[in-house]
Amino acid sequence: MPEFRTVMRALGRTPGFTLAGIGTLAIAAGALNAVFAVVFQVLLKRLPVRDQGEVVVAWKKDLASGFDHWPFTYPSVRAIAPQLTTVSATATADYNGAYPLSMVDGDQGVTLMTGIISGSLMPLLGVQPVLGRTILPADDDVGAPRVAVLSEAFWKSHYGSDPAILTRTFQMSGETYQIVGVVPGFDLPAGSTLWITVRPFQNAIVESEYYALANLVVRLKPGVSIDQFQAELETVRGRTPNEAGEGYKSHRIVVKPLQGFIVGEARPTLLLLLGGVALLLLVAVANLGGLFLVRSGSRLNEIAIRSAIGGGAVRSIRTLAGEFILVIGLGALLGVPAGWMLLKFLTPLLPPELPTQGGVSLRLVPVTLSVLGAVLAGLLGGLPPLLAVRNADFIAALRSGGRAVAKGWGMHPIRRVMVGGQIALAVMIVAGAGLLLKTLQRMERVDPGFRPEGVLLFDLADSRKYDSTLGPRRNDVDRILAKVGMLPGVTSASAVLSPPFVGHAGFYVKFVPGDMTDKEAMGRLPYANTDVVYPTAATTLGLRLISGRFIESSDRENGQLVVVLNETLARTLYPAGDAIGKLVRPPTDSAAERALVVGVVGDTRYNEWLKAVPMAYLSYRQFEWIPGNFLVRTESDAAARALVPQIRAAVQEAMPAAAVRRAATINELLEQPLVRPRLVATLVTSFAFVVLTLAAIGIYSVMASFVVQRTREIGVRMALGATGGMVHRLVFRQGLMLTLIGLSVGLTAGLLGGRLLRGFLYEVPASDPMIFGGVALLLFVVASLAVLVPSMRAARLEPVEALRSE
Repeated sequence: MPEFRTVMRALGRTPGFTLAGIGTLAIAAGALNAVFAVVFQVLLKRLPVRDQGEVVVAWKKDLASGFDHWPFTYPSVRAIAPQLTTVSATATADYNGAYPLSMVDGDQGVTLMTGIISGSLMPLLGVQPVLGRTILPADDDVGAPRVAVLSEAFWKSHYGSDPAILTRTFQMSGETYQIVGVVPGFDLPAGSTLWITVRPFQNAIVESEYYALANLVVRLKPGVSIDQFQAELETVRGRTPNEAGEGYKSHRIVVKPLQGFIVGEARPTLLLLLGGVALLLLVAVANLGGLFLVRSGSRLNEIAIRSAIGGGAVRSIRTLAGEFILVIGLGALLGVPAGWMLLKFLTPLLPPELPTQGGVSLRLVPVTLSVLGAVLAGLLGGLPPLLAVRNADFIAALRSGGRAVAKGWGMHPIRRVMVGGQIALAVMIVAGAGLLLKTLQRMERVDPGFRPEGVLLFDLADSRKYDSTLGPRRNDVDRILAKVGMLPGVTSASAVLSPPFVGHAGFYVKFVPGDMTDKEAMGRLPYANTDVVYPTAATTLGLRLISGRFIESSDRENGQLVVVLNETLARTLYPAGDAIGKLVRPPTDSAAERALVVGVVGDTRYNEWLKAVPMAYLSYRQFEWIPGNFLVRTESDAAARALVPQIRAAVQEAMPAAAVRRAATINELLEQPLVRPRLVATLVTSFAFVVLTLAAIGIYSVMASFVVQRTREIGVRMALGATGGMVHRLVFRQGLMLTLIGLSVGLTAGLLGGRLLRGFLYEVPASDPMIFGGVALLLFVVASLAVLVPSMRAARLEPVEALRSE
């Protein structure tokens, strides 16, 4: 207890050291807490699944088209599953993730993120219900009562954990669903808050070989490896008639463990952020090491005296260690509230597809690990100074009254290494931030190929029972667009099949020139994103017509089938540039049908923001797919948003059973593909700012110590005729030498480490000379400013005062 009071008094006498040490570690520990909370929730938290390691998910990739996720058709799954000997159970989950299926409440559409699964999925996973029961195989029969299961998080947030939820029903697509249970969320399909069975919902698709929508989920038998299962599945697929056709020869099986499949593309992003926090923590270690080293030097005379009079240097070193430990402990603990505040900032930036069922918060396990990590980092920073004290020359300290030796510790070799390391780490992380910011800038400046400004997209929730009759559904589209098109401020209204930026979740089909017979050549043709559109789509979106015409109102049911290609698809199918007037085979059930190419439009980034994909446009009057995403063009985004209430009223008038479910401008939807790069760039830039600040402080403190250490030498030099400019250059040169060494190491490491960022970069080389040159210049300027103050102070020293100080 007396020793604790001694430690507290010592820290109280040096508030600058105490606050600097605690603050440095609290910042690093806070970042570690926030990022590790997300990493734990997404990567490390176990799913509510029995024997999780035995569950894997399988699909295919297509070597010809480059599609890395090609699902199975349901008939293929039914043909393959009985032949598998390496699995104990099979099931399916829709590869699109959760569907935003809707019910109507008054004039508002209510969206339920719905996972469409086979009845065997939850028993296969071993999911235990929180309330009621899970979905069972019997629920997946044609004619079975329609049932649904809610996620626990959705039940708590929307229904206040009401146990009476099991008595409730809801209407979806004109059908009544009974809620039979509540289960822990397991994010399969991704984003699900409610689950229904596939066959009662869409039996026609389950029976069709035309729709590939199913991921195969299996439980491996004990002792079976993923490689063994993958090899068997490839063999079985190759001898199954549904999968042995010409169009499937370029397919290859892909298998992922359940956890890896659910995490998906989030893993590299989170590992990058964790790496950024680790670098920040290393900089904090170096900074703490420098602070502790100066603190040790200031106590060296006291320790030497205690040792000389028999008081025991060990006890003094123990007291010094106690000061360090207390600072480390307080900094690590304050990192918890700092992490909580940072998490509040971080959570809104997280990509919506991250599996964060139940939300992200500071929980016991990640907080404990983060505190232990911060304490370990602090101890690593404090150990070298304590070892230096233990090995110090106490006799020299006593001879000089402790002053020269203590002051010399400000430029101790250990501290030089630590500051040089800070500069090197700062170069690495600032360069990484620069590459990511440049990438984000390039992404934001992508030419979309259409005019998104002033365009509003909305879709509908329809309480009626699904009607497969095409005529009435097409007429519904006509009535809605007629009403919406008459609203004040609307210059054009249209409808399309797919919402923007859905990537491979859109509709992809292969178009073949009508006269092509070479099967190998057909296999090499790409799959095109196919949209079924209203005739005014080109005007509403602002597409660029290159040749021919777009879809017109005369392109109707009994007329010549027509198609409009984008530049990429037209160039692929007809390299000579003569696509207009040619016939292609469209995506219809009749192989005899041909569609006439009537136009070519410019490439757009409507489907995938970062690349132009082959694309085709079909008339909504000539194909069975009905466009359900409505587009409205106005003079500005603000005008479009202001129209939403009037659009809701117009929709209600045109279709009383329907309501607007979602309404957003295209520019608002554009945020979706930029969420992940913006998150990474924002956090890494924040880390870079902190690291740069700590590095500048480290350089400044070293050079300030250098001036204090060599005060007598500077006084002698000036007494012998040295000018202030000469002294200024001496100190400045010492600081810049330290900076240049750190820059050299950092630039080399940054160029090598930049390769790890390639998966996050877009049209930016990992060794971009502009970025690395700019970072080197920035660090040089920051270091020069940090050195400038101590060097100017040294130049203003009076020789007499400098000599008297010794």
